[in-house]
Amino acid sequence: MDFKKDVIIIGAGQAGLAASYFLREKSIQHCVLEQQTIGSSWSTQRWDSFKMNTPNWMTWLPGLKLQEKIRDQFMTKDSFAFSFL
Repeated sequence: MDFKKDVIIIGAGQAGLAASYFLREKSIQHCVLEQQTIGSSWSTQRWDSFKMNTPNWMTWLPGLKLQEKIRDQFMTKDSFAFSFL
């Protein structure tokens, strides 16, 4: 088993996942390290009524299709955390 990677990303938050996407696009060997599971802080450390303070088009991850009808809406914590899994 080969554990050698060119890049290690610490944290599977929005920036870490976006970096992983672009590294994969360039076929660069990498791994993403996260303390728990992806999205766990969104489901356990945010209050139930939390909504993003930026519209969906600003927070959407690269490579994912954003429906035009929700482009200017604001995701809830659950829709944000689980839409990328």
